[in-house]
Amino acid sequence: ALTGAIMWFENTSMGLFTKLGWDISRTIHFYEAILATLAIIVWHFYFVIFNPDMYPMNLAWLTGKISEKEMLDEHALELDDIKKREAEAEKKNKPATEE
Repeated sequence: ALTGAIMWFENTSMGLFTKLGWDISRTIHFYEAILATLAIIVWHFYFVIFNPDMYPMNLAWLTGKISEKEMLDEHALELDDIKKREAEAEKKNKPATEE
């Protein structure tokens, strides 16, 4: 954050630091961005490709379908919402019983 602020306020920071200080700040900021990008890529690869629960891959991207167990484990709130909507739709379509 500090390196970004130094680069953002270039004129002010050049008055506080030397050109060497600004260049060092820019270099640190550059490598910090590379490190952050690599961290995001590794995190994404783990959760999409190398996750032991889904290895070798989750087929949902091919089929568009997911098992109820996977849905419960990965998207429990959405599953509850789907079940509530199904129950409401079932109530609406249920014929009235004669007494």
